[in-house]
Amino acid sequence: MRPSFRLRPEGYGLDDLRGDLIGGLLAGVTSIPFAIGFGILSGLGPVAGMYGSIALALNSAIVGGGRGILISPALVVSMIFAQYSNSLTEAVAIGVLAGAAQIVFAALGLGRYIAYLPHSVLAGFWSGLGILLFFSQIGHAIGFESAASGVVPVVDEVIDRFGSRNSDALTLILICLAVALVWRGRVATRLPRSLIVLVVGTALGVFWFNGAPLVPSLSFESPELELSGLSLDLFVEVIEPAILVALLNSLATLIGAINCDLVSGSDHQPNRLTFGLGLGTVVTTSIGGLPGAIGPASLVFIYNGGRTAIGCLTVLLVVVAAVTVLEGIIQQIPLAVIALIMIVTAWQMIDWRFLRSIPQMEKSYAFCMLATMLCTVFVGFADAVLVGAILTLVLNSRRDEDRELSGLISVPLLDRVLLPESDAAERDPFAAHCGLIVLPERVTVASARRIKQSLLLDIEEHRIVIMDGSKTKVIDDSGATMIAELIRAGQQDGRLVVIVGSLAPNVGRLLRALLNNNHAPDTHFAENTEAAYEIARSELLRIEQR
Repeated sequence: MRPSFRLRPEGYGLDDLRGDLIGGLLAGVTSIPFAIGFGILSGLGPVAGMYGSIALALNSAIVGGGRGILISPALVVSMIFAQYSNSLTEAVAIGVLAGAAQIVFAALGLGRYIAYLPHSVLAGFWSGLGILLFFSQIGHAIGFESAASGVVPVVDEVIDRFGSRNSDALTLILICLAVALVWRGRVATRLPRSLIVLVVGTALGVFWFNGAPLVPSLSFESPELELSGLSLDLFVEVIEPAILVALLNSLATLIGAINCDLVSGSDHQPNRLTFGLGLGTVVTTSIGGLPGAIGPASLVFIYNGGRTAIGCLTVLLVVVAAVTVLEGIIQQIPLAVIALIMIVTAWQMIDWRFLRSIPQMEKSYAFCMLATMLCTVFVGFADAVLVGAILTLVLNSRRDEDRELSGLISVPLLDRVLLPESDAAERDPFAAHCGLIVLPERVTVASARRIKQSLLLDIEEHRIVIMDGSKTKVIDDSGATMIAELIRAGQQDGRLVVIVGSLAPNVGRLLRALLNNNHAPDTHFAENTEAAYEIARSELLRIEQR
């Protein structure tokens, strides 16, 4: 997969350069509070977030994946690191394994399939993350370091320690909250409220509320990584969080890329983007940084005209300047301001539109969303995704079952319809030795059991069964196995079973493989209904002659 690094793409002009520089400058400044906040949240510290911003901006410039695609430190990674890693060594193991998995996804062409997770599961998971982020920042917002994790422990701690709150931090966050509420509309698209809150909050903290706790020291030094701790056993232990990072980080990026495409008017390349994300995850964690996805800084970048590698390199220079030349200014940022930016982000992550729509929507969607959200908050990330996926599978199967069964037809065919009218007087007018079964367009695991239960009784009532599969376009292994079992059941009792229609190639191959060609001679496959009727007519005549 070739890099897409081109400093000056074809047709690049002054307007493009202006957009890259302005977009890169604003995105770089915007990424600083998020890098610091996510770094602290992950347990790796603010420097990890800044390292991540630098490495990911460089990776975005070199690998790309779409116009205006900028990768920066992300919430989902920091939350997973906070829950599963207790040291930098463990974080590196998770990141390297996750990045390798993302590269494999890209190599296998699976990038675009990662986003095929139902919206109800996504809404529940992201809303749960938003709730966790919201409560994790309350301690910093009122001026004390919180040691608790989880909603209930944080609430208990805040109640116990509210009397020891920092008045400057609390006053500062209330003022900044008012600014955030006022700063909205079209202007907030280009100058996001996080940037305005950062500037206003830092100025107020420097000149008036200087008693509020500040951002921890940013020491631009190489992290102390114990390479001896990286072992095969460690990589085995972190498989679960690594897969979570690979899937959820890719998911967040690919969904964000769709929003970027709407602004830039281009189409991102899912597999290239997934490859670049995986490469960035490996490199970033290897140097002690925090991996990322498409986040708030990415949207600021593209809304202000950032499109090419020049814009990404501008972001890199801004962040490098922040941790070197401007380190003193960065360390004057009140921690409460960072906490407020995180709280506003958390509030925006909660899918309020989905929650407000619950009374009007189908109960199964609401149940899936709420169950995923509650599992995310109170159980764990892996469990939440697993529960959401299982619930979706079960609920979708119920809906598919009803839809597939509605297309199933099973009716008797009177003998007098199939046989010559010349012998009608000697024949029972209501005799029906032949039954016609018309299979639905889809026969899957969702309906296979119910179809089998319904048709076994019908098959027992007839000597000849015509099974019309000409309309069946989709069949899975469960559906094919069910049909094969019905055919075997009929043939074991001496019945004639005729399969009708030019089955879809995969359907025909699967059925013949399951039947091993010994239980269904070729004469039992008819090209159309008329041919099947002719086979049934011949069998009826043989029955009459006995």
